[in-house]
Amino acid sequence: MRFQVVPRSANNYADSLASLEAAVEFQFRWEIPIEHFTNPNIQQPAGEVLRLDTSAGWRSLIISYLKDGTLPDDRADARKLQHIATRYIIFRDILYQKSYSNLHPNPYLRCLGPEETWKVMQEIHDGDCGNHVGGRSLNHKVINQGYYWSKMFDDTKDYVRKCPQCHMFALASNPAKHLHTLCSPWLFMQWGQDVVGSLPRAQSHLRFLLATTDYFTKWIEAIPLSEVSGQQIVKFF
Repeated sequence: MRFQVVPRSANNYADSLASLEAAVEFQFRWEIPIEHFTNPNIQQPAGEVLRLDTSAGWRSLIISYLKDGTLPDDRADARKLQHIATRYIIFRDILYQKSYSNLHPNPYLRCLGPEETWKVMQEIHDGDCGNHVGGRSLNHKVINQGYYWSKMFDDTKDYVRKCPQCHMFALASNPAKHLHTLCSPWLFMQWGQDVVGSLPRAQSHLRFLLATTDYFTKWIEAIPLSEVSGQQIVKFF
């Protein structure tokens, strides 16, 4: 590579290009143009549509009894419904359960339908402020947020059990066991041996395999045998 200095008098072409921009007068506009767009410039995918749960589900019998006094035909089911309905009230056409827990300051918990329960668990467990807690903690968090539905403890445990992130990043909890330490401070001090067979008969009537492993280096040695005896094992070592 060679560098050559070009004198300014011989560099008229580059000098004219440099002075061309300064010769052009800059026109500054004091007006701010405003454009009105009737249609979007890009096609955005349709977002998630939150559907309202219009079905009462497990709440239907309780709501019917509290509103109209409707009871099942079976006498035992009617007495059971009357006992359960004492824990609920209806306020502005919404069913609430009376909460007697000190964990939640609001004495009433809003009762949710089947579709609303999944949305609440998803938002609390793995939403923007979720921390992927366990099933019992998720159940307490749902109550602290002021929600309730039947079988909520089983549903929260099942939701956590099916969470992919919890399976991939959860800490493995192994049960405590007694450790069996194998001490081998130097090479070939301690060996482990095992006899495999009987195998299909090969040449020279070989049908057993003697395998040994050094505990320190994990070095493996194996020989075929026709019969297993103490003399052959001693001869191997």
